[in-house]
Amino acid sequence: MLACASVLSPEGSAGSGRPAASVPTLAGMAEEHSTATQAMARLVAERDRARDRVDELEREARFSGERAAAASAALTEFERRGGRAAERTKLEAELAEARAKAAEPWAERIAGARTRIGDHQAELQRFVGEHLQELVADREAEGEAGAARLTEAAERVLTAHREREQIAGEIAQLCSMVGRVHSTDITHSRGEALARAAGDLVDGGGEVAPKLVRDPRTPVHGSIDPAETPEAEPATAP
Repeated sequence: MLACASVLSPEGSAGSGRPAASVPTLAGMAEEHSTATQAMARLVAERDRARDRVDELEREARFSGERAAAASAALTEFERRGGRAAERTKLEAELAEARAKAAEPWAERIAGARTRIGDHQAELQRFVGEHLQELVADREAEGEAGAARLTEAAERVLTAHREREQIAGEIAQLCSMVGRVHSTDITHSRGEALARAAGDLVDGGGEVAPKLVRDPRTPVHGSIDPAETPEAEPATAP
């Protein structure tokens, strides 16, 4: 479930960053997965649309305030330098319109839209709680493929490192035919640590896929069985 943090989190806004293109999103994976994952993708999309609405309202509120300030400054500048009455009338009308727009209930609109995000987030969390096993199963299947690719990558690292060391040995052999070869005469590999780690991974059976080992909906220490709870002894009279 860690891979889903970005879509499950209620945080985020335009410009805050979305899942990278290389990371599968719920919408992109929906057709390949269970009905639960498809339904979750729709819930996430609804939550994100509500989030986008908040961003839109905040932009409109900010723009209306800036427009009113600009119109006020324009009228002030006109009165400072003077001008025709028609221009004053035009500037006053623009200021009145801008102030009316800025005075609209932006705070209430934004507060309501933010509450809508919370409503969608709550619905999403309820859905995940009711379909956790199916949702996790979809992601565990993906994890199997990812783990296999990581093991294959480790094997390729080992192969490439062996090839590199073999060539270094051949260079040393050639040089030894014409003179004494010192350990510093040939550059050393920078990938020794990487090759050792890759070897440990492969020798250990390869990468393991992510698996849910404890359902977070259950207590860590399990529930208490009433039958195992000792009965309190009756109090004796003093």
